[in-house]
Amino acid sequence: MTGKFQHLTRLTDLSRRRFLQQVAWGTTLATTRSVFGNIAPDDSEPAGEPMERVKFQTEMNDRTEEGRIIIEAQDGGVILEGRDGRLWTILPDDLIERKVLMETQFAPFSHQQLGERMTLELGENFEHRKYGPLVICTNAGKNYADWCGHLFVRLQSTFQKFWKRDDLPLQEPEFPLPICLFATRKQYYNYALADADAATAESYGYYSVKTNRTAMFNITADERGAARSVADVNRRMSKLLGNVATMVHEATHQFAFNGGLHQRYADNPLWLMEGMAMFFEVPDLNNKAGWASVGRPNYFRLNVLKNSRRPPNSLQTLIRDDARFLDPDTAAVAYAEAWALTFYFIKRRRDEYAAYLKQVAEKPMLAYLTPEERIAEFEKFFGDDWAKLDEEMVSLLRRIR
Repeated sequence: MTGKFQHLTRLTDLSRRRFLQQVAWGTTLATTRSVFGNIAPDDSEPAGEPMERVKFQTEMNDRTEEGRIIIEAQDGGVILEGRDGRLWTILPDDLIERKVLMETQFAPFSHQQLGERMTLELGENFEHRKYGPLVICTNAGKNYADWCGHLFVRLQSTFQKFWKRDDLPLQEPEFPLPICLFATRKQYYNYALADADAATAESYGYYSVKTNRTAMFNITADERGAARSVADVNRRMSKLLGNVATMVHEATHQFAFNGGLHQRYADNPLWLMEGMAMFFEVPDLNNKAGWASVGRPNYFRLNVLKNSRRPPNSLQTLIRDDARFLDPDTAAVAYAEAWALTFYFIKRRRDEYAAYLKQVAEKPMLAYLTPEERIAEFEKFFGDDWAKLDEEMVSLLRRIR
């Protein structure tokens, strides 16, 4: 999906996910915690995870990365999590060498180390800046970086506070959160095309499950050039609220995956991930104390729903698989319906929603439910009276002026 207020949040890695499902990983999978996680005596600190140096082949060249092995298959294939949070899927034929660094425990990059790595990758005209848990690597200038950094720090704080009342596995990000902020749309397009695909490159921003990065560009740049101050950025942004919503949407994905609410390369239903991101995406640029518009109606999504014809058994098709999100002819309504269902659950059945969210967050990597199993999982928390559920959701939406 492209265009104002339409988010291509396929998380860029849905094609990667389908690939992973086809990989012959062997009959069992083992995480590093089950391989190395021996229980330490009561009077000692638990042993940390070992760091490994892995050399492997990519499509371009041989590459060496340090990190931790989080999935190891019987056939020798592994998933390596680098110190920058990136996931590397390494098939047996591509694996050249593995070496455990016995004297070194795994540790994520510091903000400074991550910024230096991103700057080296993106080019010498980029600089990196730290904003709370974020590292923004940009060539779009200090004013735009400051505006975006302060926006995302407020959003991340509000995101954490919003879920604190629920019994959820909420956590502070283990890794600094990387954001690539490009000066021009063309630069962003070229990066996204190489990192993801053509459809993603046409969007206004995206979060990648694979790299753990969010990528965006300066949406305020125009014939007058870049904004001259943060106040100028704010004035220009006030006329681009749809695009600001995209930025918030993608950052919310990053916070959810790094805050313990989603597991990367796990069976996260798209309606759940997208519904949560759309719940937070309503901009409120006039509020400096926090992201005050959380929970307000998303009128764009509401209007899409009101002006569309929903398919038969609409909620079941939304829950059972992700097909409607991946079809350009049905994606807009699927996104709007995901927002509506999330809005209804949080407003009317928050405890059940939180319990469902907790179960999804605890799913292991690379274990995917069948459509029938997804339906059964959903009904475990919300019941099997789909007609009543639909009626109650629509009734709530009709009350919104």
